[in-house]
Amino acid sequence: MRIFYLFALLFCIFCAHQIKAQHKWKAQDTLFVMYPNGCQFYKWPDATADKYFTFVRSSKVILLDVRPQSPLMQIDGVWGHLRLVRWESYIGYAFDGFLTSLYVCKFENCRTIADALDWYNLREFSQETILDCRPNEQENTPIEKQLHPSCDSVEIGWKMGVRYKAFRSPSKFSEVFSVPFTSVQEILIWSKLLYKELFYVNLEKTSEKLEIEKEGEIIKQSFNYSYDENKKLNYFTLDYKSYEKESQRLLSDFYIEIRNSNKKWIEVSVERNYHNQIVIKSN
Repeated sequence: MRIFYLFALLFCIFCAHQIKAQHKWKAQDTLFVMYPNGCQFYKWPDATADKYFTFVRSSKVILLDVRPQSPLMQIDGVWGHLRLVRWESYIGYAFDGFLTSLYVCKFENCRTIADALDWYNLREFSQETILDCRPNEQENTPIEKQLHPSCDSVEIGWKMGVRYKAFRSPSKFSEVFSVPFTSVQEILIWSKLLYKELFYVNLEKTSEKLEIEKEGEIIKQSFNYSYDENKKLNYFTLDYKSYEKESQRLLSDFYIEIRNSNKKWIEVSVERNYHNQIVIKSN
């Protein structure tokens, strides 16, 4: 019997460690709603319970208890639990698969990695200043109007632990950013802030190929991902191309990969093969 209790205790410690390792949340943390369609605010720890209302994206809530308040569940293809949270004077339950401790900017404010990580508001940037480099120009642009070489390689670090690198050539823009103490699923949903190409991704299917016609443009995309036995997202990749409908001219060529680089970091690798990209330069 003592052995049983010992194993039970060790199991509880293991579970608590896993929760902490994945989210690194603690009571009274501020969390942001990152899901594009918002997040339901339930009166009880049940996804079928009555709701106060729906939080819009970028809403802020206070986490009251780090322990999950419901069994593991799936909503819109996303896995998670209900958590006890507070918004103003209301106390209720929100789905943690749609929450993040990373800053979530409003749609109209998200233009660069600096906007998405809230350089202007939270001042968590590790350097003194940043500059917005001009967009890449076409190859036949006069030399005096071409991009300054100092913008071709950028490396940034935030005090919150996020690391960012960007590299640019005349025909390609590549960037890699790493976020500590989080999950592939969280970063995938959060990345929709920056990358419109992720808009049509549906996590209810492990792979999909789509062709979408939109405003004189044809979009072709394919994505793949996998879960482990605990419903934890292992990796995600997306290949996205858009063409001008009439001429079939390639407009954009985008590839993104999100995966665990090790036990502590989620790494996001992005490549774009067209010219009109703005990156950030640190002094």
